[in-house]
Amino acid sequence: MAGMYEVTLYNGFTCTKKTVEVTLDCRPKIVAPNAFSPAAKNGVNDEFFIYPNDYVEKFEIFIYS
Repeated sequence: MAGMYEVTLYNGFTCTKKTVEVTLDCRPKIVAPNAFSPAAKNGVNDEFFIYPNDYVEKFEIFIYS
């Protein structure tokens, strides 16, 4: 249910109390990078890909140098 809730977390030694807002936003989230650097060849951001999801049936991308 949407609204503001107070949450208290205990780990046996300390506790943390926070107020969080819960919304009813059920739209799917599509995660895709907005940049990559294949020329660097350093193992970081060398590949561009879209995380698998059930919401995209067709995908088109244009990459410019």
